[in-house]
Amino acid sequence: MQLHVTRIGYLAHWHFSHMARQTLLLCLAFLLSIPSKSQTTLVMWNFEDENQFADAGIATNAGREITTNTTGAINYYQGSSGAGSFSIHSTKWNNGQDQKYWQINLSTEGYKSLNLSSKQRSSDRGPRDFKLQYSLDDQTWVDVGIEILVENNFSTGVLNNILLPSACNNQSILYIRWLVSSNVDVVETIIDPSGTSRIDDIVVTGSLIPVLTSPLTHSCCSGSPVNYIPSGSGTVFNWSRATVAGILESASSGSGTINEILTNTTQLPVDVNYTFILELSGVTNSQVVVVTINPTPDLEVSPLSQISCPTSDIQPISFSNPNQLTGTTFSWEWTGVNSEKLNLSPSSGTTSPINTEIDSFDPSTLVETSINITATSMQGCSVNHQIAISVGDNVAPTFTFYADTLNLCVEDISLATSNGVDDISEPRPDFYTFIPGDHSLDLDPVVFEDNCTSKDELIIHWQIDLYQNSISLIGVGQPSLITTPIIFSGNPENIVYHKVTYWLEDKYGNITPDGQRAVVTISVHPRPYINQDF
Repeated sequence: MQLHVTRIGYLAHWHFSHMARQTLLLCLAFLLSIPSKSQTTLVMWNFEDENQFADAGIATNAGREITTNTTGAINYYQGSSGAGSFSIHSTKWNNGQDQKYWQINLSTEGYKSLNLSSKQRSSDRGPRDFKLQYSLDDQTWVDVGIEILVENNFSTGVLNNILLPSACNNQSILYIRWLVSSNVDVVETIIDPSGTSRIDDIVVTGSLIPVLTSPLTHSCCSGSPVNYIPSGSGTVFNWSRATVAGILESASSGSGTINEILTNTTQLPVDVNYTFILELSGVTNSQVVVVTINPTPDLEVSPLSQISCPTSDIQPISFSNPNQLTGTTFSWEWTGVNSEKLNLSPSSGTTSPINTEIDSFDPSTLVETSINITATSMQGCSVNHQIAISVGDNVAPTFTFYADTLNLCVEDISLATSNGVDDISEPRPDFYTFIPGDHSLDLDPVVFEDNCTSKDELIIHWQIDLYQNSISLIGVGQPSLITTPIIFSGNPENIVYHKVTYWLEDKYGNITPDGQRAVVTISVHPRPYINQDF
């Protein structure tokens, strides 16, 4: 009884005929070799060009050569396709058990699920029994587990898509040989030196291993999308990651681009392993992409906005890194928005607080600009805040409070005119005279309010509306600065009311609007009637 090692175990047989053994082995080979994936021809010999070099295959296998260690001459005789075709041929196979072989080598790098096909034929006195072996270094050989029974035809010793062991996958170089496994010839005697062996139609195919051609390392900043875009020979890219210490977000999975946002809660970079399962035509592969999540500085800024006068120092803007991320650097820069109307000096810096002077060429208009503040970590992760600054003065000056009534009396009786001997009576002067230097109508600057003009620089405007007079008197400055007297008329019978309205003007032309102006009512009281005898 003999034991034949196969891919599915041991086959025991006793006195099988050649045909029975051949049929059984071919059936087993067929079951083991049914391809389930899309296959690429890695290398192929058909010997139609009558040389030892490969006739087809991938670029890395161009020029591969089939060899034998027999001492017989190499010739090319009729091949498996009959007349006009060729196969490689050699003699001197005697005493070849576990010694003599046909051998090829090839690269399987990037491929898996390898299948091997070949066709052998021996003359009657040539070797009958072969076995298939592989090696990764041409030193240590491993049985594939396939025994080949060869007869004097090309239909018996056939390997049809034999699945090679997984150790043969993705190798920069792989050696395969058809090793004589006994000294028995086809007619079951001893192999004769004149006995021949031919081999033809050697084909090794494989399924392309889907791989990532995109980098297997990637980095991003905490709080920003990972944004890793996988590329490669796969058609499906599924990924998953476990929960990682130092990363706030829990485990996750997805497909295609990794665009999730991860938060690094530490002050050091944290590596996150993303396992990609790639698939191409039913072939899968697993690869790990290491994504480094670098810490991002915190940035605290105060204030975030302010209004500045046309020519002034900007209110100091302070900034800091509250999470104390080591190595953080700062920079700030004026954005230059509305630079045709504004100028900042200096316009950039690196230290806190920001102290800069701003000038406006259009002071009466409120013009918007901004300053960008950026904090950057040692790993290049940055965060920034933009400070909104409004420059200009379009705010009118106002009075905090001013509304009053001023009571005045007619002129001194000594100015009266007599219309009789015995008494002073009508007509008599019923008016009040406001003369230059009289401060009774002057305003107190304490009640002036303006955001960009000091109180002593505000211009005072006044208007006097006289009782029963359609013409108003208008002046600038404190009323005491007038150069000619103002007559406030009176009435001998009733109180007469006059009105003085005040408004302010700042140095940018803004004036107090109606409804917010100060108003003083002047009451001129009649002189009492006097009857006096002389």
